[in-house]
Amino acid sequence: MTGDDDSPPGTDGPDEERTRLILSQTAATTPPATSMQATIPPAPPPKPKAKSATVAIGTLINNNYIVREVLKSGGMGEVYRGENVFTHDPVAIKVVLQELAEDAKVGQMFLREARTLSQLSDEAIVRYYNFVKDPAIDRYCLVMEFIEGVTLADYTQRNGGLPREAAQALMRRLARGLDKAHARSVIHRDLSPDNVMLPNGVVADALLIDFGIAKSNVLQESTMAGQFAGKFKYVSPEQLGHFGGEIGPQTDIYGLALLMAAAIRGRPLDMGSSIVEAVDARRAIPDLSSLPEAFRPILSWMLEPDPANRVASMAEVVRYLDRPGDIPAKYRAGLSQSLPPVSLSLPPGQSGGLALPPGVAGRSTTYPPAQPELTARTPAAPTGAEEDSSRGPLLLLFGVFILVLGGALGFAWTQGFFDPAPVLPDPVASTEPAEQTTGPATFLAAMDLGACTLATVVTTEADGPHVHVFSTREDAFAGVAIDYQRQFGVSPRVTTHAVTDDQCPALEFARSFQADAGVQLLMTGTTIESGAPIEGRVTPPEGSALWLALISPRGGVYKLNQSLSGEIAGEQSFSFGLNLADGSPAAPQLLLAVATPTPLANAAAARDGADAKALFPLVAEEMAKVGGSVSVGQVMLVPKPAAPAPPGP
Repeated sequence: MTGDDDSPPGTDGPDEERTRLILSQTAATTPPATSMQATIPPAPPPKPKAKSATVAIGTLINNNYIVREVLKSGGMGEVYRGENVFTHDPVAIKVVLQELAEDAKVGQMFLREARTLSQLSDEAIVRYYNFVKDPAIDRYCLVMEFIEGVTLADYTQRNGGLPREAAQALMRRLARGLDKAHARSVIHRDLSPDNVMLPNGVVADALLIDFGIAKSNVLQESTMAGQFAGKFKYVSPEQLGHFGGEIGPQTDIYGLALLMAAAIRGRPLDMGSSIVEAVDARRAIPDLSSLPEAFRPILSWMLEPDPANRVASMAEVVRYLDRPGDIPAKYRAGLSQSLPPVSLSLPPGQSGGLALPPGVAGRSTTYPPAQPELTARTPAAPTGAEEDSSRGPLLLLFGVFILVLGGALGFAWTQGFFDPAPVLPDPVASTEPAEQTTGPATFLAAMDLGACTLATVVTTEADGPHVHVFSTREDAFAGVAIDYQRQFGVSPRVTTHAVTDDQCPALEFARSFQADAGVQLLMTGTTIESGAPIEGRVTPPEGSALWLALISPRGGVYKLNQSLSGEIAGEQSFSFGLNLADGSPAAPQLLLAVATPTPLANAAAARDGADAKALFPLVAEEMAKVGGSVSVGQVMLVPKPAAPAPPGP
């Protein structure tokens, strides 16, 4: 790990989710360090002790590879040094954790990594040998090239930043390797000094490891903080949900720039260690004044917040390294640092807590990217009638200054120094909560998160606010937490829940009647096996009529009032069971609790299985006259695990 460790508080660095192929740091017999070739110092620190290894030394994998040494144990799996029993060549063997071995998604992920690596053949990318599920240990195994060396993070921690020539060679090598990966539609997504290995400590021989093996690909996280814990310094704006959240080659261009900045400085740029800080740090091109001047133009361009404004490709990165004079003038002139910060273009309704520009009031909290705008200031006319006779020479000097300034500006314009750049709202300097004119539920209901998306909040004394986002999309919705914190001064936990297109009418209905003092619905669990009880609690306003309904994945509405228990201290509990048909996949089940002053005629008259698209407009029309409130819950109904086969004779 680097000295500026990104691991989440309370965790041990070596237990981070990423796996490292090699941690062996024996002294290498390499030539003396030069500007193009850096080597390991003669006294490396001791290798960290591996944890929780479960494959015994000497185990034979796939009848081809024998386990010799434990290298690493992390959140997804373990890494061992092995040996081909026939050729005696060293290999690295990545083995999935025992508790995840039966998870089909884990197998798919490891297979995807194997396929990814097998497609890529480049001197800058680790080589893949084999992928198996070994029957003896009943675990997935990925066999790949063994690299005797250290990570770039460990190297710079011990030796400091790279010299200019070595850094240029490293950047050129990694960019070329990534260009090959991008040509095959493979995006690394997790570029950082920890994922660059230096064989025998030689920078010029650097290798990229761990393509797209992020914990969030398999183990669903409830918040953006969970997905990116410990990696905020190297994440791109789109990985935080901005600019549509689309991950592509431009994501790696941003990540490579941050990686190179850390390698050159010997420590990462300050890009934040929380969601709010990370968002604020990505409103504009970061301050690169601590880097050598030769690197600032290309890295500034690569670190444009909007992916559309970055260097077009990794091949172009290599070209501009070799021909820096072709880089646009505004980056070469260093003017990028003085440009106004951009308004991060979050998904609809997610403003990211951006403030209104000074003097502007009454605008929506969602800010589309502003168009280029030039403004001029006109000096105010003097208010006094008298003029000082000494002002004559000063005015003459001022006129000369204006002429010189005009000529300079004209030259700058012709040289392209004023390339169009967005002029957008300034970032919020204060973290004080905004004046509260609405409660949390009303505030969230007013958010425009796009079609078929709803945010609700539950607050408990023990856990604080918990925002639930229901949507057909798989967006990260980081802006919900950011906006909430800006408004109420506390950061909520955020959980997303999948719904189907046929359940959308229920969400649109709920949005219209979400209220701070309304009915509250709490689910006991979020993932329930087929046949197991689905349970929860409902707390309606005192004296109101309650309608509890289930909306199936196909949009059928079913009354659940018969499952409600008697009221205790204003709260009612419910419990009912659902079964998936044999062979059916997991399916989201949406629940609505509706409280009204008087019973709803349309809800009472509806048959079980009524079409949500037809029923909810009728109920909404009725509630518009009498009032009421709605709360939403969801559970994912999953198939039962297959029964174990009976033992053989």
